[in-house]
Amino acid sequence: MNEYRLGSEYKLLLLFVCVLCLLVTGCNHKPQAKQQAPVVNAIKLTTSTIPIYKEYIGITQSIAAVGIRARVQGFLEKMNFVEGKAVKKNQLLYVIDQKPFQAQLDLEEGTLVKSIADRDYQKVEYERMKILVKKGDISQSNYDKVYAQFKAAEADVQIAQAQVENARINLGYCSMYAIFDGIISKKYVDVGNLVGGTENTLLANVVQLNPLYIEFSPSVSDFGDMLTYRANMPFKVIATLSHNQKLVFKGKTDLINNEADTPTSTILMRAIVQNPEQLLLPGIYINIQVELTNKAKALLIPSQAVLDIQGQQSVYIVNAKNQVESRNIVTAGQYQQQYIVSSGVAVNDVIITDGLQKIGPGEQVTVNLAATHHD
Repeated sequence: MNEYRLGSEYKLLLLFVCVLCLLVTGCNHKPQAKQQAPVVNAIKLTTSTIPIYKEYIGITQSIAAVGIRARVQGFLEKMNFVEGKAVKKNQLLYVIDQKPFQAQLDLEEGTLVKSIADRDYQKVEYERMKILVKKGDISQSNYDKVYAQFKAAEADVQIAQAQVENARINLGYCSMYAIFDGIISKKYVDVGNLVGGTENTLLANVVQLNPLYIEFSPSVSDFGDMLTYRANMPFKVIATLSHNQKLVFKGKTDLINNEADTPTSTILMRAIVQNPEQLLLPGIYINIQVELTNKAKALLIPSQAVLDIQGQQSVYIVNAKNQVESRNIVTAGQYQQQYIVSSGVAVNDVIITDGLQKIGPGEQVTVNLAATHHD
């Protein structure tokens, strides 16, 4: 009987513990809270005013280059420059020994004086004979002879004058000057050498560096885009070195060639830029940016808001129901780390700008609208 009583009490105790556990569990259970929509940062698109550029690789060219050549034969007597340095317009560069040419000039000037004296004498004779022939005191043949001698003397003066001028020119060729400000090359001939003659010896060359030309070749397609903005010609240009973006050279286009290059389907263009410190030299490849307009209307989307999957660009927009939609877009370059969008979105579309990997199409979101793009 005692064993039966103990078993009953054990069962009652066990039942009590179970009920107590159920009550505790029931008290601790709370209804699950409803999941909130994630907050996303976004912008509302508006139009912006931006410049439109085309970028190319160009090559620099001197606006003028002149070879300094010996035009008369003689011994090189003087060199008056430092190789590779700047020279000024009208600066004396080379001198050829002038003594033989000065002597020739003196000789020709003496011949001229003698021929002038002879002409003057023949003129007096001619005037006298002209009076006598009218009186009949001399024959016509004698008059004609004197007249011919007078004309020959006049011709001799003209010849002597030309020979003097030629001698003066040759003497002038002994001194060679820079015809513009520029940079002179290395010397090709040393002082003391015999130069000139039939080969017109090249002594050095001078290139003009300010301003400077830059040639580049847009595609025919790009040229078509340029024609859209032809009212802005000549276009402004900015040139920079690929290894030093801090050096900036400004100018404008000054030439569009009169025909396209058929094999490459390009058109040669040229810009002229200022190079006041003469830092650029001819023959350097350089980046050139051509500004077609600075007042183009465009839709801009931050680069971090654009997904690029196998070449297809897209963005996430938030529709009127606060749901995420994927929208394919077409871009037309970049401006200040933003994509220029040509199609796929429109003004007032709400574009999600970050956290794109944490959301997906169809998902409900809460929009945190940031500053919008505007003019």
